[in-house]
Amino acid sequence: MNNVGGNAWVVPKGAGNPDAACAWMKTMTSADTWIAAAKARAKKRADEGKVNIGTYTGNMKADEVIFSQVVKPSGHRPYDQAVTTIRSVQRAGFVVPQSGAAAEFTKAWQDAATRVLLGRQKAGPALKQAQQEAQRALDDVNH
Repeated sequence: MNNVGGNAWVVPKGAGNPDAACAWMKTMTSADTWIAAAKARAKKRADEGKVNIGTYTGNMKADEVIFSQVVKPSGHRPYDQAVTTIRSVQRAGFVVPQSGAAAEFTKAWQDAATRVLLGRQKAGPALKQAQQEAQRALDDVNH
């Protein structure tokens, strides 16, 4: 499973300058901004003598540039393997939809993963159970 968290921005109803707020958000999430941030982070990590594992953005264009041009193998196998693994699952990432049942939904699939990892259940039955639990939670919220 691939689970990513992060921040979200909103423009409240009645905001004084929603156009400027939207322009700022667009700038902050543009590929060019992410790439510039990744370059600055890479320099800072190098100056500190630390491994740079990259900046994961959710912006596919930015990530392609960051991981083909900015992030280089560090020579530290665990870090390099982690970068490879994260990059290999990025396209399979998903967002838990906003819902009154979001917590139950998240718990259902996390519990399924735990049962599989602990050897208590095979993946197919665990996911089927998680689907049923999540659907039940969604049904309860929507009634």
